[in-house]
Amino acid sequence: MPFVKRVVTPKYIARSSKLALQPYAAAPTIPVADNEFEALTNVTLSNALRQLASLVYISNQIFTELHQELSSVNERSLGIKQRIDRLSAKVDQCDPKQVTVRKYYPGRSPGRIGRANNNRRFL
Repeated sequence: MPFVKRVVTPKYIARSSKLALQPYAAAPTIPVADNEFEALTNVTLSNALRQLASLVYISNQIFTELHQELSSVNERSLGIKQRIDRLSAKVDQCDPKQVTVRKYYPGRSPGRIGRANNNRRFL
């Protein structure tokens, strides 16, 4: 199971960081005298844009790491391809008629072929 590198948690985008505590208020409110709806809309929009910018930054980091990993995989695969090409060239240079092949005797180990059996006991 992979380890968590980044945690993205949603934030309350309709809340301001500069909240004023009014007496007898149940919750903190935005300190605005006129046009409260417009101020709340502006705060919400700016917080949403801030979260999107943070998400873009994290996604940029993810794609940068992915690019680095894929580049290393590409380099390794090119090295393997070169090794395979060299081996195929060596195999093509070999003449199969010049290579001696031992005969196969089923049921016998290769070390006992052609040897005298010295393990016999005489009575």
